[in-house]
Amino acid sequence: MLLYQPSQASLYLILALYLQQGRGLGPVASGLVFGILAAGYLITLLPTPGLIHRFGRRVLMAAAIVLAAGFVVLSATLAGIGTGDSIIALLPGLFLIGLGQGFGLNSLVTLIVAGADPEHVASAAGVQATVQQVGSALGVAVIGVVFFGLVDHGLGAAFAVSAAILAGLMIIVGLLAGLLPASSSRAS
Repeated sequence: MLLYQPSQASLYLILALYLQQGRGLGPVASGLVFGILAAGYLITLLPTPGLIHRFGRRVLMAAAIVLAAGFVVLSATLAGIGTGDSIIALLPGLFLIGLGQGFGLNSLVTLIVAGADPEHVASAAGVQATVQQVGSALGVAVIGVVFFGLVDHGLGAAFAVSAAILAGLMIIVGLLAGLLPASSSRAS
């Protein structure tokens, strides 16, 4: 969770800055672009519990791969268009990220809680929520430093590098997910 969560919070920050400051979109138009993330999220959110029951940690591993792919597509797109061309070019990468987020967060929380003994579920959920918030704060801080450190090269370039870093982080999450127990009697 500590490595997964930074990708969500920091993405929302840098995407909003890119859209509003780099593209000149207002809050409503920016919100519509964010809607593509939500669409992907909703598509994968609903089937995830059944998939976790059937496939366990492999769902989280798949989510990390989809997220990494989405961040790579987004980074490559941003490197190519900067703050020019149509915003529609961003949609494939954002949609993939939304799909990965729907699989990822739900599977991670389920695996954490399901892996706890029944008498420790509440404690596990509390620790998970705390680590989720710490991960969000760390992501905003670290990616914020990277993003703002590169703004002089253009918001598109700053966003592209930040997205590439987030892709690398998701690869690490996928590898670490492979270290989780293959199944749990409560999760699989």
